[in-house]
Amino acid sequence: LPTGPNDIIFLGDSILNFGEWHEFLKCERVKNRAISGDDTHTILDRLNQLLVGKPRHVVLLCGINNFQKRIPYAQTTSEYTKIVDTILSQSRQTEVWLLPVLPVNTWLYKQWIVSDHPGINMPKRLEVETLNSFIKTLAVVNKPLVHYVDTRELLDNMGELRTDFTLDGLHLNGRGLKEIAARLQQDGLLRLGS
Repeated sequence: LPTGPNDIIFLGDSILNFGEWHEFLKCERVKNRAISGDDTHTILDRLNQLLVGKPRHVVLLCGINNFQKRIPYAQTTSEYTKIVDTILSQSRQTEVWLLPVLPVNTWLYKQWIVSDHPGINMPKRLEVETLNSFIKTLAVVNKPLVHYVDTRELLDNMGELRTDFTLDGLHLNGRGLKEIAARLQQDGLLRLGS
């Protein structure tokens, strides 16, 4: 389906893919273009086809699969930068909303993800925090068109994904997805004239 200049595009991996964002945000202009398993490289590969319609907003959440696939940090940050730069250069009126990578819940991740995918890498909280610091800086450098969306309410006092927002320690449940939608609204994603 084509994208247009009034659309809000959700772009990322399975965490966003599972969300019915048009329902959460009560907005028909929302289109979910997230794909399970995507990482920064695969998103970069398909970015041009999404930008043809010059969407009004792009909400981006990616990076957890980079950790799972053991993609080097330097490659991740380079490709993340290229994603943002490509959006801003090919669609100059598009606002980009950067969601931080969510740290996993270690106990649930081991129970559900590792048991189903032997050999998969478990992202370490410190690695995720380092990438999120980079993402936040990327937003600051590219203001006013790039926004960093703080989602710390999804984390527990140990800095991991709260158990009431996930079933498997990695993906958000309905409550978690609604929390992100609420945060995007609070930060102005659907403000008048946007």
